[in-house]
Amino acid sequence: MARHHMVDGIAVEFSPDEEKARDAKEQAWADKAPERELKAFYDKRKSEYPTIEELVVALYDPEDKAEIDRRRAEVKSKYPKGAE
Repeated sequence: MARHHMVDGIAVEFSPDEEKARDAKEQAWADKAPERELKAFYDKRKSEYPTIEELVVALYDPEDKAEIDRRRAEVKSKYPKGAE
């Protein structure tokens, strides 16, 4: 099925060059899918990990460190590697 674009409100079929350019653009997007998925995976983990400030405080308080370890394990369990 031919693709179209609008020109002055009228659907016009892509030319062969436009088809080729669109195919290349779509292929480039598809080729980067694994990178986007991996970034999304790490972004989800990062958003739920303890902050740097919390980590620094935990260096001096064993109870805080235990809580940090628990929270990190929880995030890793929620977003396991290999499940991205």
